[in-house]
This record gives sequence, C-alpha cells and structure tokens, in this order.
Amino acid sequence: MGSPVDPARIAEKARYVREQVAALAQLIGSTSMDEFAAPGSWVSRGARYALLTAVEALTDIAYHLAAKRLDAAPADARDAFQRLRVAGLIEPEAVARMSPLIGFRHRVMHAYETADDRRVYEMIADESGDLLLVLEALLRAAA
Repeated sequence: MGSPVDPARIAEKARYVREQVAALAQLIGSTSMDEFAAPGSWVSRGARYALLTAVEALTDIAYHLAAKRLDAAPADARDAFQRLRVAGLIEPEAVARMSPLIGFRHRVMHAYETADDRRVYEMIADESGDLLLVLEALLRAAA
C-alpha cells in the first residue's frame, strides 16, 4: 500500500521544526510575558510566525505520509493526523498533542486580529515541546 516517502523532504521539514523550537525556547528564556505581549511587539509577531510555520511543517509531513503511506488525500490537517493514527502509524498521544497546535494555527491564520499574545506566550512556554513529540512520531511513521 502506498508509495515511498521522500526522505529529503521530510528531513528538511524536520530540520525546520527543530530550528523553530530552539528559537522559541531561546525567546521564551530571554523575554518576559510583558515584553512579549507589549502592544506592537515584533517579538510576539516573530514568535507567532515561528510557531505557525513549525505547525505547518508538521502538517506538511502528515499530509505527505498520508499520501505516500495510505494513498489518501486528507480533508484537513486534523484528518491527516487522524488517518495516520487509525492506520497505526502514529500514536494517539501525538494526535492529542497536535490538535491544539492546529487550532492555534487556524486562529492565527483566520482570526489574527483577536490572537491574545499572552496566550501565545503561554502556548510557546507550555506546548512548544509538543512540536518535537509530534515530529518524532511522524519520523517513526516515515521510517
């Protein structure tokens, strides 16, 4: 079932996710919530972008694996992760960890004017490690 995955494509996306997570960890370690959430803060704008694109890179890997391993065209990001879970390619915990990150991505992309920078800061502080957990699950599925 399926066709071979593109290891170079997956490796490039994995490298990108790791870079963004490292940058976000450094940012949170050196910036207070008040600095981060200050009106017009370019720090928060940059952090949103880093988090958003890291989530997008994980979603790209999930779509690629669904297409190549399952011959499937998922309807959306959550569907891609659910299909991989149902097929036994990734663990339920990875899907559970990814769901709020996908929700964040949707809010920032479609309701960007209402995104709360304090919540973004908390999400980076509390949940950016989930990006690596999900990445490792996807890399196991790709192997």
